[in-house]
Amino acid sequence: MITYINGSPKLNNSASNKFLNDIKSAEDKIQYIYMNNYEDIIDNIINSYTIVLSFPLYADSPTSGVLDFLEYIKNNTIDLSDKNLYYIVNCGFYEPQQNNTAIDIVRCFCENNKINFKGGLSIGAGPIIGIRDSKLIYRILTKSYDNKINEFKEKIQNNKNVDMNITLSLNKRLYVYAANISWKNTIRQANKK
Repeated sequence: MITYINGSPKLNNSASNKFLNDIKSAEDKIQYIYMNNYEDIIDNIINSYTIVLSFPLYADSPTSGVLDFLEYIKNNTIDLSDKNLYYIVNCGFYEPQQNNTAIDIVRCFCENNKINFKGGLSIGAGPIIGIRDSKLIYRILTKSYDNKINEFKEKIQNNKNVDMNITLSLNKRLYVYAANISWKNTIRQANKK
């Protein structure tokens, strides 16, 4: 059994949730750090052989909820030494390498708690990839995502180590230009309220 954990405060409206939905089977449920009780999540983990932890990058780190959850495991000396852990980290930056510090935090947690760190998927431009189904242009810009997410899912199912990165199929300058337009439009809309 695999436990899928969403560490985004946006819960099921998040890119983190979308990525989990893309790899889990229909009958699998997602646990939410910001909604579910830690004990309930731990019960699911204990009955699993693999954990998939998905979260957005917040200030070069996992979200505070993810950090609190990891601390809870450590402070309560919960033995997860027979578990495998995979991550999916996404950020709004173009470069997936921006996630490296957050990945290192998860890796160190695993090493310190004797959890089998199996690697994962680092996603740049995560918010766009997360809404890729909403517009044709997003599907075009994220055309390599389907192959990557299917490869990632297969690695998890076969208990293989994985170290994958993905971002948009778009020049970085164009991405920054489009992001600036999007932010300005968001600010204009907020000021109209």
